[in-house]
Amino acid sequence: MPFTNDMICMARKIFDDGSPIGEAICVALETGFCCIMRVSEYIAVPWANHHLRACDVIFWVTRGGSLVRVLSSAVAAEEVALSEVKLVSIHVRDAKNDIEGEGHVITFEVDHAPLQPPKQSRAFDLVRHLFEWAKRAQPEPLHPFFSYRGEWSLPYAFINTACKCVGDKLGLPPHLISSHSVRIGGASTMAAGMQPDFLIKLLGRWKSLEFLEYIRLCSSAFSSALHTLTDPAVFTVEHVRQMCAGAAKRAPVARWVPK
Repeated sequence: MPFTNDMICMARKIFDDGSPIGEAICVALETGFCCIMRVSEYIAVPWANHHLRACDVIFWVTRGGSLVRVLSSAVAAEEVALSEVKLVSIHVRDAKNDIEGEGHVITFEVDHAPLQPPKQSRAFDLVRHLFEWAKRAQPEPLHPFFSYRGEWSLPYAFINTACKCVGDKLGLPPHLISSHSVRIGGASTMAAGMQPDFLIKLLGRWKSLEFLEYIRLCSSAFSSALHTLTDPAVFTVEHVRQMCAGAAKRAPVARWVPK
């Protein structure tokens, strides 16, 4: 069962209690959804080694009239302000359709509407939340991006349980929801927003026709995708209920109790 934009927002209502672990869960779900990632591509897991590291998230800021790259691990030390950020690039490593083994880079432009309250057509601000997490967590360059000051790394089980808790809270069958629902939901939202198939395939890094391997997208194309993914009206829980009207709901899962 796919995750939706309003399920992502519900996760923030449930888990954003001011704690680092709660914030990590929320930003990780937003990142996986907007970048259509497999959970192993943004969370360190035992069965793979291509998770998102701090050195894979780069903020590009204006310094002396030029764009300068600042690693997410350095935004606090360099006293970077969100108003200085022009671009954020996310390096997704070792995707299945990565012929040369170089990974894929997703780049989002910053229009600085993030400095304003969220618009009706933007339920959450991924770039701002990535930046605020980097400021707070200060992960080491080779540590997972979703780790906190060398003390802990966000476990896979927390993400999987969080997905089921969100579904249960919204009256959806939790046994049909898992961490992979986030990736399915990102792609489904893109399709519901009438984004072209080639963009969905590239953003999701699926194997496809050979010519797609050679297409390089400008940051404005990725930003167009981000606008669709953060629009709360494109693909909702009600759409999922209609798709899965015959699914029986099992007993509710245990409620999340942050430590």
